[in-house]
Formats: sequence, structure tokens, C-alpha cells
Amino acid sequence: MQKTPSSAIGGLPLARGGIAIIAGLLIAVYSSSICFAGTDTLDFKPDTSGSITTWLVSQPFAMSYADDFDKDLLTEFGGEANVKPDGLVTEAKDADGNLRRIDWRPMFSDKPVVRPYSRQTDSRAAYYMSCMLKPQRSGDHILVTHYWADVIIWIDGKQVISGRRRGQELAFAEARVELDKDKQHHVLVKLGNCFSQAYVNVRLLNVDRGPARAACHLPVPTSQAALAAYLPESLDMAIDNYLFFEPDRSARVAVTLSDYSGLPPGLDVPLTATAEIYKAIVKDADSKPQEKLLKKYETRKFEPHKLRAEPFTFSYRLEKADIAVYYIVRLKLQADGKPVGQLERRFYCIEGIEEFGHNVRKRAEKFYKEKSDEEIYGNRDLAYLLLKLEEVKLLYDTERGSPTFGDRALEFVLDAEKYLTTMEKRLHIARGPGMHEFAYISRVDDSAQPYYIYEPMTYDPMAGAPLIVYLHGYARDLNKINWALFPRDLQQLCEKYGYLMLAPFGRSNTDFQAIGEEDVMHVLNLTMRQYHVQADRVFLVGYSMGGTGAYTIAGHYPDRFAGVVALAGRPSYYIWKQMEPQSLQPFKRWLIELEFAEAFAENYRHLPLLALQGEYDSLVRTQQSTRFTSRLKALGYDANYTPIPGSDHWIAQEVFSTDRVFEWMEKRRRPEAPPKVSFTTVSLRYNKAYWVTIDALAKWGLRATIDAESTAPNEITVRQTNVGAFSVQPHEKLIDATKPVVVKADGKEFVFDAPIKGPLKIVLQPGKPSNLRKKPSLCGPFKEVHNERFAFVYGTRGNPIENQALYKQAEKAVREWRDFVKAVPLLSGDKDILMVRDRELQDEHRQKYNLVLIGTPRTNSVFAEVAGKLPIKVKDDGKQVVYVVGNKTFTAAISKDSGESELGLCMIYPSPINPDRYIAVRSGLYYGDGLSINHKFDLLPDYIIYDGARDGGVGDWDGWPNYSRCAGFFDDYWRLDEDLMWTQEPSTRKVARPGD
Repeated sequence: MQKTPSSAIGGLPLARGGIAIIAGLLIAVYSSSICFAGTDTLDFKPDTSGSITTWLVSQPFAMSYADDFDKDLLTEFGGEANVKPDGLVTEAKDADGNLRRIDWRPMFSDKPVVRPYSRQTDSRAAYYMSCMLKPQRSGDHILVTHYWADVIIWIDGKQVISGRRRGQELAFAEARVELDKDKQHHVLVKLGNCFSQAYVNVRLLNVDRGPARAACHLPVPTSQAALAAYLPESLDMAIDNYLFFEPDRSARVAVTLSDYSGLPPGLDVPLTATAEIYKAIVKDADSKPQEKLLKKYETRKFEPHKLRAEPFTFSYRLEKADIAVYYIVRLKLQADGKPVGQLERRFYCIEGIEEFGHNVRKRAEKFYKEKSDEEIYGNRDLAYLLLKLEEVKLLYDTERGSPTFGDRALEFVLDAEKYLTTMEKRLHIARGPGMHEFAYISRVDDSAQPYYIYEPMTYDPMAGAPLIVYLHGYARDLNKINWALFPRDLQQLCEKYGYLMLAPFGRSNTDFQAIGEEDVMHVLNLTMRQYHVQADRVFLVGYSMGGTGAYTIAGHYPDRFAGVVALAGRPSYYIWKQMEPQSLQPFKRWLIELEFAEAFAENYRHLPLLALQGEYDSLVRTQQSTRFTSRLKALGYDANYTPIPGSDHWIAQEVFSTDRVFEWMEKRRRPEAPPKVSFTTVSLRYNKAYWVTIDALAKWGLRATIDAESTAPNEITVRQTNVGAFSVQPHEKLIDATKPVVVKADGKEFVFDAPIKGPLKIVLQPGKPSNLRKKPSLCGPFKEVHNERFAFVYGTRGNPIENQALYKQAEKAVREWRDFVKAVPLLSGDKDILMVRDRELQDEHRQKYNLVLIGTPRTNSVFAEVAGKLPIKVKDDGKQVVYVVGNKTFTAAISKDSGESELGLCMIYPSPINPDRYIAVRSGLYYGDGLSINHKFDLLPDYIIYDGARDGGVGDWDGWPNYSRCAGFFDDYWRLDEDLMWTQEPSTRKVARPGD
């Protein structure tokens, strides 16, 4: 082996008297002695704790979540245990003669815990780390490792440590190993990647557990060219007083050592650097940005090993005339007059991005103004353009301080500009096979709501394809720019089996209930129109929160799906909250039964279920899956529970790394005409399955069940509870429409003469004369007001203090709604379409909107207009407010200082202005300050009078509702009913405040 002359290292002159060995290089707390033994070797010592911090690290090798970590990924190289790099590239041929290679990269760390940060991937993968080790004494040593994810360690091809990830913390393993001081031992580490992270610490100790003395060796080039390749990764550049260039403000650019990497050996010599700043002129997505030199700095010297304490800095003041989207800062490095690499960073200017985005938005606004309502709500390209603009605003609102803000904002703006330019040219935006993001503009709030569709290469519009509807899990900060949480391998399986996949946003963290459920069903209908979907092969699949949504939606619409796959979902509220139903007031039980599948298990008669859950799920009790599937099996239904051995809650990637779900779906089809149909509901909102519809309940507030069966030719037998009227429309496979049909129910026979056309309606309990009756589109509870176009109407008839309070309540309600459903206002100008003054209410609002009235009849003119036609009366003399519910009254004083009272009313009722729309009332004390943003309306019935105390007993993780003084449902005719009203005496607890 060639030796490097003593006067130089890798072609570089030494900094301290030409000493051939650089010792005691101190970085942070840890030290590492490093030297060159030749032009192609790097020798160093473990740090003072015995940790080996410098390694050769391979590129990531992909693994599926079904793969065991012990799987040999390097069989072509003689097996992973035997891989021993002799340079930066190791090559071998596989069985087919294809060349495979391992690209090794030196990783210099100044921390004992090593992270292969520059090579990490979001997918599951394994990395190999190599180092040669020579101890100073022979005999037993202790090899210790702390790791996050999975790890295997070999010494000279013999496995000495094997460990697996344990939760979210560093795990520990050690082994006693015998080493020979006259031999170089090869240490090879296989490190797993989990959740985009991989960490490992490897230490060599004496038997007395003190740091062992040893020398380490890497077979890597140490020439000037090699150092030039290593150096840029070890340095970092940032604006150290803020993140972006700002006009008329000086930015100090600092060059320092990277947080994740140490300094390449041999570079504790003086370097010279020349800095240049360029302005990037960005026009559109298709043109390469032009660069304009703004400033060039004089060449300066610095010492790399001193950068942590003494950063290399230079300042630049941005003039307004030079505002651009971003700037390029280049640092050209030299040693002894020869180049040793170049460091380049891009720094953004928020004002520049804002200006660029503003121009695109102005063009878009002009474009939208030329379109009719039908074009806006029906054109998916227009919706996608609006989505891109909303995403930019979301970035400004949520990630403005993030280091990645500039990259993402520019990407979104350029995407929007490219889309807009295409549409301005009247060109169609074609989509082909692959994953594509779409959007629709919601008629509820004019927001763009996204969804993804995966189209397989094998999709044939003539033959059609089966469809998976995949519902994502919960994430606290979920929004339109970070919600694509579907498993990576799911796309590959869709391709393999020829499935379309639809992934709805579901308005973020809605549990896919109420407005979230509306989103899912809307995009499902859009997809069914956009693609040729095989209607008998539509499967609902959900993970975690999405699993809960899958249970719920499938039970509400059992005739839309061929099967349900629920991963770690919750069909039971009571298992979730660990309580008994009897501990809750009846109106709360009704609201829970409306949404949680355990209450309507009968609806799964023709709906196969596959429930999967980690054996050690720490977030959702496995009882959720076991109890529900056991109940369905007891009913004779197709239900299976599959535990995932050894796994926690996060099983989506693992489940879809195998074919098990698709093999299960391949065997199932939605029946076209089942001879027997069962359906259970508490509300007409969900009243239909296959050929049976519940048209009216006998008594509101109680469960209604119906079993309809074809028991003989042209004979239908019906058994029911609490059904006032129903319809049957049997499929042609079940009846002969040219002959009479007999329907037997409640011991009576209803004969329908031939020919049979349309549904057969049976009234078991005749209705009463009334202008109002609950129906599927108008039956409450309170949250239904938000499922169609609505506006908060705030009063302006009170005194200035009261008017200000009502305005703030409306503003707060709008803010909470937009935060809840991620509805960004863009094209409505200065005024938000979701709030309007009472005196500015237009005829369009009256006829087409659900109106949420904020105030009292005294303070809100629209409330005064309809107050006499509402069943709950509100009296307000300016000093106190009185709520009258039948023969019960509830009185609260009005504060002179705040204009608010200590009681509040929420109520929903058909609008006296247009009985096909809702009027909702939010009067007095603001409701829901103690509740999380995504559970504000869960426990609101048709009406509730409440105070500010905390209503316990419903679970605390999502907050607490206001204490109900009187709550209930209107009956089938929207009248007060004592049997559907529940009251409580005032709470003895103090009034709770937000944050209590």
C-alpha cells in the first residue's frame, strides 16, 4: 500500500508544522483521533465513550412490511454477513446476470448516535454500515448498541447482536466478543428504517465496561478529489437570524458544520471561500429560472474545525427592486489554491412568493368570474386549480416558519400557474394511469376539497374495474397539504389486482361522520360517474379513524358496498370511553347510536367484514374488533377478525405488504337482490337498504328495525319495530311484476295489483295533519345544519357592546368551522360567505341557505321575524334572557360588560321562510369552548339549553360539552314532546372555562 508523504495529507499541506498524524480533533463533547495511513485508507479511534462514529454506509435497500428483518438482502454478494467493502463501490451479478452494486458513503459524525440522514427514505428499508476494528489487547470485549428501529451486528461474518424496535424509544442490546489485537475485525451493522427514522450507537467496551482502546479503519479514498466530495455534506449554510431574505433588511448568512455530520478528516486546515448571491427569475413551471448575479464577496479564509464556535458569515441587504421568489448562494471552497468542493443553498423570499402567487390568484379570479355556478361546481379542473391556490394559503397560515416552506410554496404556485395556463388555452387536462389528485368545490362553503384516485394500467373503460374506497387515519395537524396517508404498497396491490382506488379527504379529522361522511359519499358518486366502476365490487377500507368511519358509513349505506375492511377501527363508543350506556342521558345515547356501528349491526347482513388489529394495539382496544365480529357471527353474518401478531396500532403498511386483503375481496360481491333485508336506524337520515325503505318512524327517539323477506312467489313478509310507514321495491328477480304482490306486516295483508310499477308503500301508523314532518333531508340533529349551504347570521339590533359580542361569536363560529373542515376562503373577496349581518340578508340566503341565527329576537332582526313560529320561545328585555320550553322556563342575566348571558340555546328547526331549509339558533352563551375542534357538534340534539359548567361522563380526551339544563328532540312533526325532553338541575360544580 502506498504511503502518503509526511508533509501532506491527501495532497493537502498540513496546518500545524507538517505533522503527519492529526490527533485530538475535538468536536462538541466527543473527541475522535483520526489520521491517514495512505491514499486509500482512513484510520481513526473510537471517541471517549468507546463509540464508533465514522462508518461506511450503504444506500437504503427496500423492504416490504411483510419482510422479516432477518431476510438476506445481499445474496448476490455472498450473503449480507459476508459483505466486506474494499472501497466506495461493491459490485456483483445476480442469477440473471444483472449487475447490482452497493454504493458506500463515508459518514463522519461528531455524535455517538449515528443517523444515516442523507440517505434515509420514507419507506421501510435497511442500511449496511461497515468498519474495520483492531483492539489494542486480545481477549473478551463487550459490544454495546443502542438503536431505534431494527438492528443486526456481525463481527467477521458471525452474528453477535440482533434487536428489534421497541416502541418510540432507543432499545439496548450487548454481546461479549473475543477479539485479537493482531487482527483487523470487520464490524457490519444492518440498521432498519422505521417511520423515516434510523438511529444506532455502537460502542466497544472492556470487560470492566470502560471504553476499550482500539483503532478503526475505513478503505476510502483520501485524496483531494475525495475530500472535495465529502466536504459539502459536512457543511451547512443558513440565514442565522431568520429563515428568509426580506426586503430592506440585512440577512446574515452563516456557514457552519452540519447538525447531522462531522468534519471529514484532514480538513482542519485553512480553507478559502468565495461567496456569490444570485437572484432567480421564475416565470412559469416550464421555463428554467434565469440567474442574475447580485453580489460577489471577496475571497476569505476560515478554519473548518472552528465553524461551530466561529461561523463563516457574510451579510446581504435585499433591495425592493430585487425581490424574487428565491436566491441562490454559492460558496466556492479551495485549499492551497485548489478547489475542494462547492456549497450551494437556495433561500426564499416570502414577499417574492406572495407576489408571484398573487398574480396567479388574480388571473384565477378573473377566470372564475367568467364561469356559471354549474361550471364552477361541476368542473373538476376548476376545482383542482382552486385547491392549489388554497394549499398555498394553507402553507402561509400553518408552515410560514418552516424551513421547507419556500420549496413547497413555490411548487404549489407553479402547479397552479401551469394548471391555469392550460385552462386559459381551453385545453383539457388529461389524466392517465397512476395516482392523481382531484378536487371538487363544495356547495356547502365554496371550498375545494381534495381526493385521490389511483388508476391501474389494466383499467379498461369498457370492462370496468372494482373500486377500493380508502379512509385515512387521524393526525393532529392533518390538512390539505399533508393528508395523503394511504399505505404505499396499497397502490402496488391495486395494480396487481386491477383495482381503482379512491382516497377521500373527508374534511380531515371528522371521523368520517356528518360532513366527513357527506364528503366520502359525494366523491364516491363523482368517481362512479367518472370511471366505469363494477358496482358489485366496491369495497370500503379504513385505518384507525378511517376504520371507525368505514364501520359507520358501511352501516348507514349497506347496499353500496361489497365488503368492509376495518383496520384498528372503533365500532363501539362505549368500549372506547369505557362506560355503560345507562350512565349517559338518553339524548346522548341516541346521538351515539346514530354514528357508531355497534348500534346497527343488523345492517351488516349482506356486508362482509374483515377486521384487522395489532395484537398489542395501544390506542384502540382489541375488544372493539373481537366483540363486533363476534356479534355479527352470532347473527350468522360473514365476519372475520384477524389479529396481527406482535404489532401495535400502526399496522396499515404491514397489512398491505401482503395480499391477504385483496384475496379476501376477490371472493366477495355485493348481492344484487338479496331475498332478505334487515335494517336498523334511529333516524330517517339513514333509512334504506337494497329494496326496503323506512318512510316514517312510529315514534321519534326510539330505534326502528325492519326485516323484509321474500317468503313465497310475489309475497313479502315484514317484521318491524317502531316503523310508522315503509316502502318495498323488490327486484325483478324476487317478484313477477305482471302479477299482484302481497305484503304481510303486523298481521295484515296489503295487496298491490299488477302491473307493479315503482315502490309499494305501506302505512302502518297513519300520519297526522301537519305542514311539517321529519323526512330524510330534514330531521336533525343540530349538526345537520352544516351539511348544506349555510351562513351564520349575526344580529345588529342590540347596543354596541352586544353587537360587538354577536359579531365576535359569528367570527369565532366561522373560524372554528373552517379550521374543522379545512375550508379556506379565497374567491369571496373581503367578506366571508359564511357570515352575514341580519340587515344584509338577501333573498338568496333566505331561499337557498340554512341560516344559523346568532343572538335573540331583540338583537337579531331575522330571529325576530321567525321567533313566533319556533317551538322554543326566547324572551329578552335587555337585562335577562328567558328560554321557554313548553312549561319550563330557564332564566339568565345579561352582562352589561360583555353582552352575554350565563345560559345558551342551540336549536335546529325547519325554516319558516323556506321549510325545505333549516333555521338554527345559537343564542346566549357560546357553546363548545371546552370541546376539541373536531367534536363541537357530536352531542347536540335538536335543541339544548346549557350553562358553562362541565358536563362529565363522556370522555375527556376530546374535551367536555357544556352542562345541559334541558335537551331533547322534536317529535316526528317537529313538535315538543315531554317524552323526548331531558332536564337536569344546575350543576353544583363551578362554571368551567376553556382549558379547565
